[in-house]
Amino acid sequence: MVTKLGNSGHDQALKVSLEGLLNDLVIEKPKPLTLSEAGQPAKTVNISIDAPQREEMEQHIAKKLDQAKMAIWCHKGATRQEAIPVTKPTESYNRQSVTTDGNYQPRDYTAEKIIKNEQKSDRKGVGGRYADTSDVASIKGWNKTYARFSHAGTISLDDRGRPLNPTGATGVEGRGELGLWGPNHAADNIITRTNDQGELEVLLIFRKRDQQWALPGGMVEGEKDILNVALKELAEEALDTGDDSGKKNLSKEAIESKMQELKQFECFQKAQNTYKGVVNDPRNTDNAWMETESWAVHLTPDVADQMKIQAGDDAGDAKWTAVTEENLNGLFASHSQIIRTAPMIQEALKKH
Repeated sequence: MVTKLGNSGHDQALKVSLEGLLNDLVIEKPKPLTLSEAGQPAKTVNISIDAPQREEMEQHIAKKLDQAKMAIWCHKGATRQEAIPVTKPTESYNRQSVTTDGNYQPRDYTAEKIIKNEQKSDRKGVGGRYADTSDVASIKGWNKTYARFSHAGTISLDDRGRPLNPTGATGVEGRGELGLWGPNHAADNIITRTNDQGELEVLLIFRKRDQQWALPGGMVEGEKDILNVALKELAEEALDTGDDSGKKNLSKEAIESKMQELKQFECFQKAQNTYKGVVNDPRNTDNAWMETESWAVHLTPDVADQMKIQAGDDAGDAKWTAVTEENLNGLFASHSQIIRTAPMIQEALKKH
């Protein structure tokens, strides 16, 4: 297999990640694999994996490829044609292949449910409406307010006034199934504890819509305390609030009470902001994309004992999961990479 890499930011990020993968692998029996730069002779690396090592090496390769994907996706200097497309589209539409020959013709798509929930003016909707107006040219404040700010850098607009995804082309223009033009901000929780066997565990929720495990989290609405948003989503999706109305119809009072309870614990007061950036979300388009901030909290034993887990909101299940490479692979969107930004997670993985 020969992979030709150019001099673009994406290619260089991929080259570094792939070379790191090749250098880390155990070399025993010859099995050629070549990697070449544009215009340069191919370099041959002999790689083999014995049967007893197969599972361990497959996990190692998966981790390296995840790191390569994250490096490419979050690279700031990418052009639209260089970006790697999202690989898991929603059922509503199929993404076209992204080409690099200058003949880029994406489909323009905005879900009907988004159009029905459009606000009449910039971020001042009423009646539960959550989506921007279709008149994107009327939207002001790009790069000035949090709602119109990207962690990846300055947002550029095309000749129609549409914001351009800073990570590149996706094969789809418009807003897809996202409510806002440009960045759609979210907050995610990386909550860990040590179980009775001394193993580190992380709290995960099961996304019913995507049928994947993920970090508990949700959307940021307007300019708010992002950690506060993260705690709200944690209470809604994964914790028993003691609300008699049931998890599907939580009262605001029950959620607020649980949030205030969490804020009293020192471990939540010391929450670490471990990641800010774009995520490789299946809903991303050329003009609307997901960004998140992750917050890591390691529960002390007494707090862990008080945390009663119960799935709610759009989560089908919630559970404590042992921190292993296998368990952290295959999570929703970029959560497999984001979860690894927490120091406690990194330390636990070193022991496996």
